[in-house]
Amino acid sequence: GHFSVQHLPPDTPPSPHRARPAAEADKHGRLRVPHIVRCGKAAQGGAVDVTLAVLAGGRREAEAARHLGLLGHAVRTWGVAAATGHEAASPLAALEGAQAVLGPVLGAVRGAGALFRPQPHPPLPLETSWLHALEPGTPVLTGRADPELAERLLSAGLVHIPIAEQEAFARLNAIPTAEGAVAEASRLSGRTAWQTSALVVGAGRCGLALVRVLGALGASVACAARDEDALATARMLGARPVPWGDLGRGVGQAEWVFNTVPAPVLGRAALRGAALGTVVVDVASRPGGTDMEAAAEMGLTAVLVGGLPERFAVTAGHILAEAVLGALAERARGGEGRGSL
Repeated sequence: GHFSVQHLPPDTPPSPHRARPAAEADKHGRLRVPHIVRCGKAAQGGAVDVTLAVLAGGRREAEAARHLGLLGHAVRTWGVAAATGHEAASPLAALEGAQAVLGPVLGAVRGAGALFRPQPHPPLPLETSWLHALEPGTPVLTGRADPELAERLLSAGLVHIPIAEQEAFARLNAIPTAEGAVAEASRLSGRTAWQTSALVVGAGRCGLALVRVLGALGASVACAARDEDALATARMLGARPVPWGDLGRGVGQAEWVFNTVPAPVLGRAALRGAALGTVVVDVASRPGGTDMEAAAEMGLTAVLVGGLPERFAVTAGHILAEAVLGALAERARGGEGRGSL
């Protein structure tokens, strides 16, 4: 039950008890150094990596499982809607001896008592017997904070850690969202970002990531946001600021419009000045912030795209794996006694 988490420098000598992945260069020549999560035995010279169970989810969670396995951790999966190479024979076999559990980034299906899996796979029912198979105090990591799931875990003596609330994960997760949104706009319009006029609505994590990606690809970028500090950050990244009161005018000057605000901000009035053929990509949480009916009536191409990180499962999975290790490290640092998780 007790173990500490350490990020070891590249020159740390390998354990005589177990070989672990060495630092090596990838095909681009970049040095890749594994992060090792060690249990309490490590202090006595024996390296024992964390034993992790992965339940449900899709390609992103599968890639995270593979990545964690490559880093030397003992990974067992059950119910993941993609091959992982670490499949257990049963859910109890996956959970046996697990020191932490990773669930889906999208969490539980509300009111269903089940964990999310992407279509066409049905949600994975979360049996109470599975929870009681874990040691009390075992951390269960999912993406979203879910009161119903948290209550079930608490009743079983477990600890819920919502990874998506961690700022580092949220910022990095915005990268595949932003790149996916730009790819969608390019697909729908038949043009590249280079020399395309683009308006980003909102200057939060996703909005700023979009500003950076679009600018790097040679687009002419404008950004509209209510928050003046966030808008100043967008300006620092090269975006032309659009006052919130001039949102409609900003839409009229853009060939691509990206909404990141989970509120009805792109209504009929804001869209009225848009040119025929304008592409609107809404990446906000459902139901988004765009009046899709009005956009269709005006001849605009408007789409609400969710789950973009799932489309870039390798990158998103690696981000998730690092977030898991970071969360366990933080919990170990804040734990009692010997740094229990």
